[in-house]
Amino acid sequence: MTAIQDTDKNSLKELYNNVDPIYQTILIVCSWLAPNEPLPIDLLKTVAKVEQEAELIQKLNFLVSMNLLEKDGKEFVIPPKVGSLIQEISDKNVLQEKLQATSRALHAIVHLLEKTAEYQPYVNHIEKLAQHGQIHKIAVSGLLFGLLGHYKLQIGEFEEAVKFIKRALLIVEKISGVESAEHTENMNNLGTALHRMGRFEDAKKCFEQTIIIDKKILGKKDPAVAIGHNNLGQVLIDMNSLEGAIIHLEKALEINIDNFGNEHYLVASGHYNLGMALIAIGDFPRARAQLELALAKRKINFGDHHHDVAEAHHGLGMILQTVGNMSEAMEHYKEAIRIFESKNDESNLKLAASYTNLGGVLHVEGKVDLARSYYQKALTIFQAGLPADDKNIRDLRLQLQLIDHSMTMTDLLDKLEAGEELPEEILKILEESFAADTTKKNK
Repeated sequence: MTAIQDTDKNSLKELYNNVDPIYQTILIVCSWLAPNEPLPIDLLKTVAKVEQEAELIQKLNFLVSMNLLEKDGKEFVIPPKVGSLIQEISDKNVLQEKLQATSRALHAIVHLLEKTAEYQPYVNHIEKLAQHGQIHKIAVSGLLFGLLGHYKLQIGEFEEAVKFIKRALLIVEKISGVESAEHTENMNNLGTALHRMGRFEDAKKCFEQTIIIDKKILGKKDPAVAIGHNNLGQVLIDMNSLEGAIIHLEKALEINIDNFGNEHYLVASGHYNLGMALIAIGDFPRARAQLELALAKRKINFGDHHHDVAEAHHGLGMILQTVGNMSEAMEHYKEAIRIFESKNDESNLKLAASYTNLGGVLHVEGKVDLARSYYQKALTIFQAGLPADDKNIRDLRLQLQLIDHSMTMTDLLDKLEAGEELPEEILKILEESFAADTTKKNK
């Protein structure tokens, strides 16, 4: 059979017109995607309405045999020439319809993903579809640019994230207007990016705007409104506006209970977020109650080995450590560590936090060798994933120096209060921390 590069447009058109409509749909969908990139099977199944993956693979292999697709190992790709020719010979109304359907289907698939590794196979296809959608004035292209922004946010490229999300907002505002769910989804993404960048006031404005618009277009009890309240509550915690944070987190929890019932995973997360805010204001009894509810409900939803369950164990450990119940705190930290370690993610910052806190309990109890080992494990993770001047790294350096000088944090505070001379290494870290905190406040 003639290779595709040797096939003229008329021959391809005849070939295309002679295949079943489902094959035409598959080819049109592929023509909108990034060429020479592995084709997403789940997306093709959705848009082509093929229920069984085996049936779709059979159809893709047929298109390979016709030199309309290529195969690289187990992956299928569309050559650039085929994509261009399909765009030329296909009905323009059908092309537009499939662009809309493909864009919406890809958004539906990808916006639920949480891990960077899950996003990665889709990134080039998302960008290609977003660019096509912008040209053809399809509102969902704004959401796709928003997904790209979210991906950049996940991999720590905050400036790039903001650029993509602002591009998304421009598209959505022109096509769907400000009072639209597409607009508020992107505003939430922008707020999250700005929050991560430490631009708390700007993030706060984004979340406040999403709440106002979502209430107007969706109603006060819509789950989207709960997302806005939760996000606003989180940024208010970082702004040290704790009473306001708790009000918004309570509203988010109330809305999610009304919509999903008392045992839903979003309700469990609401208990966790509220519990952590209550820790910050020192309301330990209420905080403990909320975190116990979070742990119980997360176990119902996810079992005993999920990272969200580990997170709840860590939160309870914090409460118990603060109120002096060291033995129970240690058990919760150990359980959090067991779960986090089982994920084989050596860069997990939450695992590092659990190592740090367990080290703190052991340090107070005089088990300094064990404490040192956990501090060092935590320091290795933090140094690999955070800037050198990060507070977590400075705090661990301080704790290790305290161990080396046979001191605890209580001993250090007593010496500071008494005006006693401190070891040079400890004094240097304290000066670094003071300078960093001053700079942060001035910003």
